[in-house]
Amino acid sequence: MRSEANVSPTPPDDSSQRPRTGANRPAAQIAWLQGAGPQREIVHRLENQFEERGIPIRVTTVGLNESDVFPYYDLLILEYLRCNRRELARIIAHIRRACAAPIIVLARCAVAELTVVALRAGADTVIPINTTDEVIVARCRALLRRWHATSH
Repeated sequence: MRSEANVSPTPPDDSSQRPRTGANRPAAQIAWLQGAGPQREIVHRLENQFEERGIPIRVTTVGLNESDVFPYYDLLILEYLRCNRRELARIIAHIRRACAAPIIVLARCAVAELTVVALRAGADTVIPINTTDEVIVARCRALLRRWHATSH
């Protein structure tokens, strides 16, 4: 699936309009939330990894005022490149109020204090940005598996 920066996703009217995968289940919808600025190489690499595994991903900027679209996703990946714990907690709490889907924080500085703040604020996992693409995709798939088992 192609990347779309600064674009609000148009949610489907119902799940019957979403692509189907095995067992007649809608394909996972993943939102990549990133701050303003050019897309980084990691976004494109991970998009390719997801695409090779048949998992569509849509890249969009983190417009916190657009939280009404978050519930249409099965997984949200928040790319967080700062080390401001208070700001991160505020962002995650805002996302969590908008939807119950799993949240992965992909962080530049995944130190213990930042990880604890993120988890307490509602993130499901924090992954250092230098983690291999295969590990990131595997964690996403694990969270999606649990999310689909409990929500669909």
